[in-house]
Amino acid sequence: MEVVHQITKTKNLDPEYVLETIKEGLITAARKRFGDVENIRVNIDHREGEIYMVAIKTVVAFVEDPLREISLLEAQDIDDETEIGDEMEIELPLEEFGRNAIAATKQILIQRIREKEREQVYNEYKWSPVSSSILTKAPSSSTSPAPKPWCRIKSRFHANASVRVTAFAPSSPTCSPI
Repeated sequence: MEVVHQITKTKNLDPEYVLETIKEGLITAARKRFGDVENIRVNIDHREGEIYMVAIKTVVAFVEDPLREISLLEAQDIDDETEIGDEMEIELPLEEFGRNAIAATKQILIQRIREKEREQVYNEYKWSPVSSSILTKAPSSSTSPAPKPWCRIKSRFHANASVRVTAFAPSSPTCSPI
């Protein structure tokens, strides 16, 4: 959980977003390891700071699908009061997934963090709704006044056009380079 706290602090992200991304990555790793199964869940214990995966299996007399079912004898070794038709959570050790699955989870986490950072930058700096020729910084809250333009651009551009932008400091009615 220390890592999650550090990521949320340095990247200015919501902790729940980071935890959900970790869950998605681990579920993706489990699907690569066990096939496309829907009975795998990722649980995060916030107090203890532990992440663990469980497979939800149905107790049956004779196992036909070992990924979704568990025999009555095996289930009673875990819990004596188990009966046929019950569902059990069987913990899957993360060590069983191997280095490649953990690396895939890390890649998914990095990719989602970059996407969220891009989204935050886009929302912070975007075209003013007043005119498409004024570049402004978006207000930080809905109660703050509208931002002043940094510099007026004399040309209009077409959608998807490549544009080179040079930043200027607002000093006078005319813009001067920083």
